[in-house]
Amino acid sequence: MVYRSDNLSEILDHVREQFNFKVDLLPLFGHRLDDHQVRPTLSKTSWFGCFRDDTNEPLGSSVSAGYTPHQTDDVIALVDAAIGAFGRGVTEVKTDFADGHNVLVSPSAEWQKTVAGKDVVYPRLLVSAGYGGTSRLRCSLGLYRCLCENLEMFETISALNFSHKHTSGLLAKIDTIRESFSGLARSWDSLESTIDRAAARTVSISSTLDRVYGTPAENASDAIVRNHEERTEAIVNRLFDERSRGGYGLTEAGRATAWELYQSIQGYQMWDATKRGERRSRLQEALRVSAAPAVRTAERILISA
Repeated sequence: MVYRSDNLSEILDHVREQFNFKVDLLPLFGHRLDDHQVRPTLSKTSWFGCFRDDTNEPLGSSVSAGYTPHQTDDVIALVDAAIGAFGRGVTEVKTDFADGHNVLVSPSAEWQKTVAGKDVVYPRLLVSAGYGGTSRLRCSLGLYRCLCENLEMFETISALNFSHKHTSGLLAKIDTIRESFSGLARSWDSLESTIDRAAARTVSISSTLDRVYGTPAENASDAIVRNHEERTEAIVNRLFDERSRGGYGLTEAGRATAWELYQSIQGYQMWDATKRGERRSRLQEALRVSAAPAVRTAERILISA
């Protein structure tokens, strides 16, 4: 759900409406069959699960009895802190729920950065609070690139990611968390410098793609070789299309800027690569792609290097 406003109270009220439920910690039961029993009996286990109180939907993996599920008020506090990090000049928030709360905060247009020509990016601050297992409360600084309509989160740059353990008393720690969020906002200047360096550095297209995806073995099947060639062709075609639309000057044959090539790989994984499994929202898909091994490798080679 997308909501646009420059009024903080309205934004927080909207987030509260979208997450209008509680999450309960309930014991999990399993079947047990003793030696003298013909039918299994239902027995309480030592594990617990998180469940929405409005739909009874289970969330995430099992947890121990000491686990404290966060609630909507905690998310509201995190979103408030995220907005405050950018001076409260927010124009848009996007909410999404998938085994946890996700809120994408879009600061005002004054934060835009022009990489080159028509290639413009904007900061995005993601508040992500999942349930179960080793999940953490996380805030990440990423960007939205208009040229390819991609949301991008950078997994390998630690300065752009902050997380907090799933413990009780979150609201009591909000001042500390707020300061961490402010650090993420200040990191936008650093990210701009990182982008500039990547946009100024040229790399070999073919050798870089080989580092990211590997090369087919000598005895590889025709299908593997064909898939490798088709993927390379799709990435290169995307690169030249975005180069043309973005107004980039042509580089020497077989080379591209590190920024261009990363964007082509990220865009390929987002829009062209075969997707399996359940349908995801745009935000969920962006998070999936940012964690993909190929994108992480490309990020280390081309962006955070």
